[in-house]
This record gives sequence, C-alpha cells and structure tokens, in this order.
Amino acid sequence: MWQGISPAVFGQYPDRLDLLFAALRFHQDMKSLSQLRMAMLTDPEALQSLIVTADRRKLLSALLAALQEKKLLETSLGPDDPLLRQLLSAQTGFAARRKVLSGGLAEIVKSLNAQKIVPMLLKGSVSLWKSSPTWRFQRDIDVLVEPARAVAAREILLSIGFKSTAVEDKASHHLRPVIRADIPASIEVHVATSNP
Repeated sequence: MWQGISPAVFGQYPDRLDLLFAALRFHQDMKSLSQLRMAMLTDPEALQSLIVTADRRKLLSALLAALQEKKLLETSLGPDDPLLRQLLSAQTGFAARRKVLSGGLAEIVKSLNAQKIVPMLLKGSVSLWKSSPTWRFQRDIDVLVEPARAVAAREILLSIGFKSTAVEDKASHHLRPVIRADIPASIEVHVATSNP
C-alpha cells in the first residue's frame, strides 16, 4: 500500500511520492480515496508536500486534474484558502500555456503542409492536437518528418521566425531544436521516433 513508502526529504518540503502515487492512481475505490483524504487532512504540510513533489516532476497539472476529479481539494481546503487560490491560478496558467502551444503547433503544421511536408505528431503534440488530455504538460513540441525532408522542414520553421537553440543537442533522432519567444516550448523536427 502507498502508506508504506517513506518520504525522502528534498528542500523545504518532504518529497511525498506515496501521496503522489495515491492521488494519480486510476480506478480508486472508496477506501483508498478515504485513506488519501485522511493523510492530507491529518498532516498540515501533506498537501503542500504533495504539490511540491508533483511540481518537481512536471506533474502538477496532472495532479490538479486528479485532485479535482476526485473532489479532494474541496475537502482539504476552504474556498478562500490562499493555497487553493494559488492552485486554481496554476491550473488557469497551464490551460493558457496549452492554448498558446496548440496555436503554435497549428501554425507549424500549416506552414509545413503549405510546402507539401506532412508531419507526424509525437508524444505530447498529439495531446495538443486532440485537446486531450488537458493536463498533459510538455516542454517541447515534437514532429516527425521523412528524413529526406527534415532539413527543409527546419528551414521552414526558421522562415517563420524560429531560431536555433543556443545549446547544441547531440541527439541523433532529431535536428537541433528551434525556439521562438511567443511559444513557451522548443520545437524538435524528428527523423526517427526515438533515440537509438
């Protein structure tokens, strides 16, 4: 059971993987939800530690969605609680970020299609395109193109305002990433689905 995992301490708040696993678990029964609720209510720092643990792993948006779906935020915090307001603000920020990323992805696909390059969307890019799941956090947009068209695809991105990243990426499965100030993620043109 998740309660048997001892928390490791990182920084000011303990890293609570036990709570994170419990909160993100699919298909929970009432008993496990009650145990999670009690763990969060009996320890004043449990929720804050859970949030920090999720944030360290880029899972905060997934955690917030899970806590709302399981109605665990309402029982742990009052409607005027500053932490609840901060979490709801973070959720609004995630949604706004995804909207910007979705718009950027649509622009990229349209620009590539205009030059007869049809990309395959990889990983989180699929969730942007389909608008589901809405909690999926991503730090980059990945598109796969035919290897013979990869340089042309990257040139198209450069022609619409993207710039090469400052750091050379040694990955062999995609070209050097590009960035643009109005899109909060790097763009990777892949020639293979993953690194060998």
